[in-house]
Amino acid sequence: MTKITINPTWNNQLHTDGYAVFVPQDEKEISKSLSFLHKDELATLVSEIKHEKFQGKLGELFSFPLWMSKPGRRIILVGIGPQKDITDETLRKAAGLATRAASKAGVGTLAFRVAAYLPNNETAKDVVPDIVEGILLSQYSFKKYKSENENNVVSLQRAVLCHENKREVLGLERAVELGEMYVQGAMQASDLVNEPSSHITPEVLVSHAQEISLRHKQISCSVLDEKELKKKGFGCILGVARGSDEPPYLIHLSYTPKMPSKKKVFLVGKGITFDSGGISIKPADSMENMKMDMAGGAAVLGVFSQIATLSPKIEVHGIIAACENMPSGTAIKPGDVLTAYNKKTVEVLNTDAEGRLVLADACAYAVDHKADMIIDLATLTGACIVALGPDIAGLFGTDQSLLGKIKTAADDAGEKMWQLPLEQSYEKLMKSDIADFRNISAIRAVGGGAITGALFIKNFIGETPWAHIDIAGPAWAIEQREYTEKGATGFGVRTLLRFLKEL
Repeated sequence: MTKITINPTWNNQLHTDGYAVFVPQDEKEISKSLSFLHKDELATLVSEIKHEKFQGKLGELFSFPLWMSKPGRRIILVGIGPQKDITDETLRKAAGLATRAASKAGVGTLAFRVAAYLPNNETAKDVVPDIVEGILLSQYSFKKYKSENENNVVSLQRAVLCHENKREVLGLERAVELGEMYVQGAMQASDLVNEPSSHITPEVLVSHAQEISLRHKQISCSVLDEKELKKKGFGCILGVARGSDEPPYLIHLSYTPKMPSKKKVFLVGKGITFDSGGISIKPADSMENMKMDMAGGAAVLGVFSQIATLSPKIEVHGIIAACENMPSGTAIKPGDVLTAYNKKTVEVLNTDAEGRLVLADACAYAVDHKADMIIDLATLTGACIVALGPDIAGLFGTDQSLLGKIKTAADDAGEKMWQLPLEQSYEKLMKSDIADFRNISAIRAVGGGAITGALFIKNFIGETPWAHIDIAGPAWAIEQREYTEKGATGFGVRTLLRFLKEL
């Protein structure tokens, strides 16, 4: 991973191979941003900028060689748009674009001026984690099974974050560490999701959880295997797993703060390591990426991989319902009835609506363990992608204060979420004629599948404050973006770490 250092100066004599300069959409400000350069370089660069019609528009890139101070040196300008519109995400994206441009040009060390332009009411310390995220996430790629480097791109070896205010520089080291922590958690989750399902089975998820607990004294891990799940009545998880040769598990990670805390937050992740749809089998092209159906569980593991470093003041639990959803002679069939952990019964009318079944057991288990709040993450519904597109998670819940805190953390992380309603009039659509509930809506043609999926889970929450995050879209990127790679994104990890930090 790129080494990131702090420097209290910004001039044309830095010992780096290049400069990354964020410039707003303002001709005067562009000139001001470049005033540190040698006058001959500046004159040539300004002329070239005009010739190329670079204006500092959001996401605009301009790369040019410098020659006065060091051979092979390069300056990379990244447009950040109008000053009034600058956000944390603007700077995160700019850092990602600059880093990728530097790597493509063979630049090994790159200097960033971190506080030339800031969002309203923010300081350098506030934006440094965002810039660090942009730098590091933009270089993430999962090439484990590639026989050679296709693009011959050289990773950035060192990034120098420059800030001339010496009083503030001392606090920036911690800000860098925060950014690195957010990234490491997201990358760990992404690695798990990107792996083939043949390599990430429920048992492998158990091993990862146990490894995390062994590294940190404040984290413990308990696991319920198939025998214990049967004994304790986890009928929904066992039902989903029935068609697979891979045994199911319920993973329970616990973080205990140094000072005793009365609050307990439960993070619950859907851990379907492969989802064929079961007997209600998916079409072939809908099954290609279904190794990513455990992205919610991976996010919980990503959070716990960093939680001891974050050191929140409250007790945090991570629950992962891990199994496969496969068709076979032993698989559950449409029309079967399962008994959940809380003794409620569910008529399974579509075996491809399995995520809500395992979450029902996992959330009921969290309630039974006296959770003060529950946050679940799941690649739950294609309907959420229809409603919000591939980049935005659906946010549901019963406690507006909790939802507001999650949304604030998500906005800071640049992970887009939008609150959707838990429409009470739709609850009757999830009532069964022969059991307490059905796992799909009685009238599928009317739509609202993301809402009815959330309403189903709500039946297993009781009165506990609860948030449900449907990450079906943003957990998997269909193309490269400013600082994210195609494939797994680790969505939710950076939001939840920020959320826990503020509790």
